[in-house]
Amino acid sequence: MFHSHCETVVKHLKNRLKNVLLYVKIIEIIIRRYSNLLNFVKIEARGFKSFADKIEIPFQEGVTAIIGPNGCGKSNVADAIRWTLGEQSAKSLRGKNMQDVIFAGTEKRKSMSYCEVSLTFNNSDQHIFPTMPFDEVVITRKLDRSGLSEYYINHNRVRMRDVISLFHDTGIGKEGYSIIGQGRVAEIMSAKPGDRRQIFEEAAGISKFRAQRTEAERKLEKTAVNLDTANQLIDEIQKQINPLRRQAETAQKYFELKSELKKNEVNLYIYNYENNQSIKEKINAKIDKAQTELKIREMQLAECVKKYDDCMRELAGIDRVYDDANGELLSLKVDAAKIEGQAGILKERINHIQGEITRLNSELQSIDNQLIVSGQLIQKAEEKKESEFQAFLLAKQEADALEAKYSTLTRTLAGSETDLEARNNEYVRAIEELGALKTNLSSIVAEKGINDERAKNLLELVNQQKARLDEELTNLSIYDGNVKSTKERMRQVMSEYNETLSTKMECQEAIKSYGEDVLALNQKLAIVLGNLNLATSIKNDYAGYQEAVKRLMQDSKHDPVLESKIMGVMAEVITVPSDFEAAIEYALGGAMQNVLVENENDARDLINYLKQKGYGRITFRPLTSCRPRPIAPEHRGILTEPGCYGLASDLIKYDKKFDGFVQTLLGSTVVVNNIDNAIRIFKKYNQAVKIVTLDGEIFSRGGEITGGSRRSQTNGLLAQEKKIEQYQSSLEKIKNNIALLNKQKEEREQELKDCEERIESLNKEIGELRIDNGLNEDKAKQAFEVTEALKAEIAEKAKEYEVVKARIKELDEKVSSIDELEKIVNERKEEYTSLLESSKNTSSEQKSERETMMTQVTEMRVKLAGYKANLDSIDQELNRYNREKQSLEEDKIDCIADLKREEQNLANIENAPEKTQFSKEDEERIAVLEKQIAEFSERKQTLTETIKNLDAEKTRLTEEKSKLGEDKVRAEGMLEQVDIEIRNQQQHILEEYDLTYSSCLEFKDPEFKSYGALTVISDLKKSINRLGDVNPLALQTLQETEARLQEQVTYRDDIQKAYDDIVTIINELTGEMQIKFTDAFTQISENFKEVFQQLFGGGKGELRLNMQDTDDPLEAGIDIYAQPPGKKLQNISLLSGGEQALTAISILFAILKLKPMPFCVLDEIEAALDDANVNLFAEFLKKFSDYTQFIVITHRKPTMRHADTIFGVTMEEKGVTKIVSIEFEDAVKHAK
Repeated sequence: MFHSHCETVVKHLKNRLKNVLLYVKIIEIIIRRYSNLLNFVKIEARGFKSFADKIEIPFQEGVTAIIGPNGCGKSNVADAIRWTLGEQSAKSLRGKNMQDVIFAGTEKRKSMSYCEVSLTFNNSDQHIFPTMPFDEVVITRKLDRSGLSEYYINHNRVRMRDVISLFHDTGIGKEGYSIIGQGRVAEIMSAKPGDRRQIFEEAAGISKFRAQRTEAERKLEKTAVNLDTANQLIDEIQKQINPLRRQAETAQKYFELKSELKKNEVNLYIYNYENNQSIKEKINAKIDKAQTELKIREMQLAECVKKYDDCMRELAGIDRVYDDANGELLSLKVDAAKIEGQAGILKERINHIQGEITRLNSELQSIDNQLIVSGQLIQKAEEKKESEFQAFLLAKQEADALEAKYSTLTRTLAGSETDLEARNNEYVRAIEELGALKTNLSSIVAEKGINDERAKNLLELVNQQKARLDEELTNLSIYDGNVKSTKERMRQVMSEYNETLSTKMECQEAIKSYGEDVLALNQKLAIVLGNLNLATSIKNDYAGYQEAVKRLMQDSKHDPVLESKIMGVMAEVITVPSDFEAAIEYALGGAMQNVLVENENDARDLINYLKQKGYGRITFRPLTSCRPRPIAPEHRGILTEPGCYGLASDLIKYDKKFDGFVQTLLGSTVVVNNIDNAIRIFKKYNQAVKIVTLDGEIFSRGGEITGGSRRSQTNGLLAQEKKIEQYQSSLEKIKNNIALLNKQKEEREQELKDCEERIESLNKEIGELRIDNGLNEDKAKQAFEVTEALKAEIAEKAKEYEVVKARIKELDEKVSSIDELEKIVNERKEEYTSLLESSKNTSSEQKSERETMMTQVTEMRVKLAGYKANLDSIDQELNRYNREKQSLEEDKIDCIADLKREEQNLANIENAPEKTQFSKEDEERIAVLEKQIAEFSERKQTLTETIKNLDAEKTRLTEEKSKLGEDKVRAEGMLEQVDIEIRNQQQHILEEYDLTYSSCLEFKDPEFKSYGALTVISDLKKSINRLGDVNPLALQTLQETEARLQEQVTYRDDIQKAYDDIVTIINELTGEMQIKFTDAFTQISENFKEVFQQLFGGGKGELRLNMQDTDDPLEAGIDIYAQPPGKKLQNISLLSGGEQALTAISILFAILKLKPMPFCVLDEIEAALDDANVNLFAEFLKKFSDYTQFIVITHRKPTMRHADTIFGVTMEEKGVTKIVSIEFEDAVKHAK
């Protein structure tokens, strides 16, 4: 037994050994399969970031290191791979917008317009992409400056989602763990627990399942909406079936009653049509009578207008004569004022001359007084001269005796004393001359004083005369200016007078013209008003409508309850362009008289009212029952066909609240221009649309074509509305024109009044200006004469002043010569004294005697010189006095001449034959003119009153004519109304039964009685109305509705089954995801513990699911705990940067240990590690490179040492990256 047990154990061990060997063999196969397997073949880039030129990096098996200096573009390799795999965040690619990945240019190179990156993968045996039947797969992405991004798989254009879906559960992708760039380690460590799930889900291989579940949930939501819609539609169809069944039961009754109604209505129409003529004859008689009365009023009005025109012409003639007489009267009054002004001027001149005479007499008296004084002075001077002359004679005798004695003695002493004598003689002569001058000095000074006074008086007189001249010149300038301004004002006033007179005549003509225009417009207004009243009356009476419609609408105007239930009549609520009136009227047919209501309850109440009143039947159209049926999309091409104007509903105007009615009746009706185009379109679209032409031909959907002779549009209901609008528009336009003309007439009348007042004012101003001008001209003439006289006097006095000034200058020169002569006397005296001293050696006795005698002679000579000087002075005084006397006598003569001249001027003025009083003939003429003007004014007043009365008569006759015109128009309207009534009946028969008068005759019943026919018709309509709305297609519609219900139920069941299937799929996906994620997370957690201890050389690391807020592991967050050797277990946020980086690397290798990915790109993730840990990291890379192809961007020497291939990234040209393959020894130079 023990042996047997041992055999069993051995057998069991052998089996286990076989299993282990099988497992090892499988592992070896896997290792051989993935070992030295090239998954990521190469990357090609052009225009991406700094790759201006096309670059290609052929990756090898194992670890490929990419090295280079900072800023040369190493990380752009990782960015290019991430971007090609579908990255959409520019920030993740270290840019502001996606266009930043396109090469931006350098100083030497232009920017590029696009970028392109291709990734080539080895897919032999489909070990990376099982769904792709290709040994090599190339993923390409392109981007241009416009932002357009394109994706390609093996050069075939695909969507971005196709690329992302391709990499699901492979570990490759923008959200996976195949690319860990700069900062990604820190993100994994610092992220929230819930945000770390993506990398673990990708490793667990449930990303695809999550995407499938999300898509299934979206479909489930859409399916639920479809299911709800289907159920609602089924409920709606079920609600429609029962009413359709009731409609089908009444359809047969409706057709029977309708046939009987047709028979009675057709026969009543035949009867009325044949008896219409007698009524029209009576109305024509009224029209003829009104026409006769109208002609009489027109004749009376023409006669009144003629009288009015005659009065206006006479008034215009009187105005002209009145203006002439008024002008002449004004001229005479101006002359009178001028004569009065001239008398004042003459009086002023007389006063001036009398003043001058008084002044001259006073001046003459003053001259006489001065002559008396001058005579007395001359007499005194002559007496003094005589006395001085006697004294001079005595001294002369004595001097002659001394001179003789002295001469004898002098001859004795002649010789040596000759010179002394000569000097003495010179001295004596000088003394004589000086004495003579001094003797005359007083007379010179006196004469100079007189001349100074005369010059002063002359200067004052000249200045006074100049001042007066300036005053007179100023007056002359003022008078000339007044004359000039008066004449200029006269010219302006005359110009304004002529313009005002012209304006007055224009106003008179315009007023007459306005009056005639207003009269004509009033006549036209009366006609239009009559037409409008008639048309409005017809509209308000609803003439042309069915009797029942007419009575109901009339009652609604007085019954608020009825009015509140009625929205209107179809023909009233739409406005149709005149071109489309016939088309719309024929298209609507009898529906034009449909009464529009809000709902079926209002229709029911109104039908009950009709029954109570016995008015008959009316078709009501509730808004709630309207079911517009627009043209099917496949038939909308009809609207662009040649000749098509569009949908009838789009060609009319209406309030939006009536849209339901319009769309129901006209929304599927197309209007075309003629019958040829209608036939073509009708055939082309297989009779799918109702068509109506402008002439009223109707092409119905069933294939029927209705047409024939066209009735006058003016008789239709739509034309009636249009006619009222036209009358109202014309009436308003005429009223506006009349108001405008009356306003213009009033403005012209006011302007005429202003002109007349202005003319009167101007006439008055003209007279005043003429008077002022005459006065100013006379004053200017007088001022001119005075200024000329003053100028002559000033010139004469100025000349005399110059003579006096010359004499004063001469006297001043004489006075100044005395000083010079005194100087000469002193010089002669000194010479003589000197000679006398030298002659003292001579005989003393003789000399003494001679000296004594010489002294006596000298004294006598001086004395004689004094007498002589006195005589000369007296002579000069006498001469001066005589000259003054002579001057005074001359002044007296001039004054007497001036006095005589002024007296002659006064006599001339007093004896002048100028007219200073107004003549009697002129006064009589003024009286005659004033009487004529008064008579003209009285006649003008009479004519004005007559014109006013004639104007009132014109107005009365115009009103009577307008009233007769209205009566005529009303009668014509009644005549037209009779035609309208019969035409409406004809229209009703045509539209209801498609019959004309001739075709109605085949239905004529010889036994038909018109009496009581309306009652029978009313009863039949009541019976039809009691049936309610009849649907002739009710049975067919019922069958179609039931089939549609069954179809919808089947559709609903299919949706329900699909809904249940989707729920099952979601539950299955959720279960499988939970299992796969839980298993994968458990294995990754175990791997993390193992790798953590290996990398840290001890310690403890844990991964935990955070289930605090959920029971679903698929929604739980992931917490990372780490306990490096010698430290407590703590959350990773408390670790150092190097410890966090090593922890993240531990997670990476833990995932790779669970699920090796085809390749992995690591961008300087070991940068924070020290050399020892970097070496450990590099060894792990080398170890895992048997299963995963690594592309490492690094600066660290250990990493380079363990790399199988090294590529260098350089920037030989600034801003442009190039790739080169280098050896380890060269790479060490770039290592840290």
